[in-house]
Amino acid sequence: MTAALGRFTGGNALEATVGFLLLLKEKDYRRVGSAIDLQVLATRVVDDGRGDEVHVTMCRDQRSLAIVDKSGDPVTGDEFAIPEYNLRQFAVRRPPGEAAFLVFGYETINGVCP
Repeated sequence: MTAALGRFTGGNALEATVGFLLLLKEKDYRRVGSAIDLQVLATRVVDDGRGDEVHVTMCRDQRSLAIVDKSGDPVTGDEFAIPEYNLRQFAVRRPPGEAAFLVFGYETINGVCP
């Protein structure tokens, strides 16, 4: 799983994503539905010595997403709650000598979405 996701993510983003997916697998849960990107904004690319980096802010409509158990019943509880909308900022970097940009970090931020 880490190798497959490592083509798109790195650093803390890779660790957090793999950790969450392993937790779902351990509990025999899965995510169903899809999110709709309502808005995507990106900064200019800068090179701070770690490679080209851009910050991407994304507003997502997640109303159709749910975490369900193996029977398909929605899982309750804060640990697996999915907000209706999510305003998140991603740190996306292209390491020196690499061809692709990777998501290296992300966080939910305050603001209005949508």
